[in-house]
Amino acid sequence: MVKNISNLGTTLNKSEQQSINGGDRNCNGGSCATYDYPFGIDVTIEQYLTIPIQFQCCVRVSPF
Repeated sequence: MVKNISNLGTTLNKSEQQSINGGDRNCNGGSCATYDYPFGIDVTIEQYLTIPIQFQCCVRVSPF
């Protein structure tokens, strides 16, 4: 079964893997793996401004 799963899709390089949310990306001295995402991944600008700076790159700001 592992062989079947490993053949699905394409292999991502390290940069691509880290760009996926939760990919243990580091930003501004913090690790996204240690962020608890109280607002989820997609946040409003108001929510974004309340997130500690070391975790701001762990979320996406929605235009709404």
